[in-house]
Amino acid sequence: FTVLGSGFVEPNGDRTSLRTMMVQVPLSAKLFLGNAFNLQGGFQLGKVINAQRIDPEGSTDVTEQMRPMDLGANLGIGLDLSSGWDLGMRYYSGLWTIFEEDDALFPRNRTLQLTAGKRLMRLKSFAKPRRRR
Repeated sequence: FTVLGSGFVEPNGDRTSLRTMMVQVPLSAKLFLGNAFNLQGGFQLGKVINAQRIDPEGSTDVTEQMRPMDLGANLGIGLDLSSGWDLGMRYYSGLWTIFEEDDALFPRNRTLQLTAGKRLMRLKSFAKPRRRR
């Protein structure tokens, strides 16, 4: 579950904000550069749950004006600690604009994501056993 937001100034000088609630699912691969440090890359799919535009006149629901789905790419770094904790930082960039019929702003979702997780079990190594001579 992700809450995204942005702000901009209208041509008349009014400040406007956009707040979006989404469910996002990343699918990433990890390339380990040692026992703990890794690089991550993949795709992320998101579904818009709710979107609000906030301006000086109040709050307006703009969920119907948004694209229902968002797809983008993510790149990041991570650290898998021996205590079982996984820490990571990913940059996400959406491939599509967030509004269905936008011919002026062309905004896209771009986020910096900080992640923390706890491994429940450790996977076995895929190393081949050594043969005796």
